[in-house]
Amino acid sequence: MLFTRCPDCHTTFRITNEALHKADGQVRCGRCSNVFNAYADLHERPDAASAEPAAEPAAAPPSAQVLPATEPPLTPPSLEPPPEARPDEGIGADEVDAVLENTDRSTHMLSAWDLELVDEVREPRTLKWHVGAGLAVLVLAAQVLHHFSAELATLASVGPVIQRTYALLGMTITPRWNVEQYELVDWVAAAEPNASGKGNLVITARIHNRGPQAQPYPQVQLQLLDRWEAAVGRRVFAPAEYLVAATDANAMMRAGATAEAQLVVVDPGPDAYGFELDVCVQTESALICAADDVFR
Repeated sequence: MLFTRCPDCHTTFRITNEALHKADGQVRCGRCSNVFNAYADLHERPDAASAEPAAEPAAAPPSAQVLPATEPPLTPPSLEPPPEARPDEGIGADEVDAVLENTDRSTHMLSAWDLELVDEVREPRTLKWHVGAGLAVLVLAAQVLHHFSAELATLASVGPVIQRTYALLGMTITPRWNVEQYELVDWVAAAEPNASGKGNLVITARIHNRGPQAQPYPQVQLQLLDRWEAAVGRRVFAPAEYLVAATDANAMMRAGATAEAQLVVVDPGPDAYGFELDVCVQTESALICAADDVFR
């Protein structure tokens, strides 16, 4: 029988050599919960076969299943035989004092507390590690979703869910629509009189959604140019300002659809030699148009 001692509360425990091998010496004190290496203060009771009647050992604490050992136990020191044990009294404090050198008889006595082995100590730590790793994965996934939230909000399958989720959090997300899906075709300009006598410049065009998914009606930017193609005027028209047919300006423009647009401005006179039209979408920070350098 082997004896070891907790270095914190100095409680002495009995343990078998087989258990120490399986636990690799790592145990936890059942009294103070301190984890320690049982090999550090290990002693062995000498073989009592040659002694007069051997003492019947006291009931040993329940053993626990352990992990395989990776190293042999420390070689126990040479000890003198303990005093003769008296029948039916179990292992007395005097015998333990003979095994554990320089110990205090009043505090280092055989204990009914059990030693918990290393696998029992590591199990809650493993559970905590798994929980922490799971939370870290969820946080990383949330960061990735937030980074691409503007693109995901354009998808018909998940876009409404994402926007409602952000709304519940008190946040607004602007979908990042693809401005290159729009195409302006067949634009024509004509001068028409108006009540002020200056006349209006009326520009008609068609807007085509050539992309694979539905998108909102875009904004249309009109720039008036002089003969050197320098801008002399600029205006951005919202869908409600240019749609000719009775169309809900907040509705989605389905893939492949074409809308008629009409832009009316006061005739700028001879200063305006030409004009340019462009389609634009509003992002979280700016108005992005198809003719911007980033799209060329």
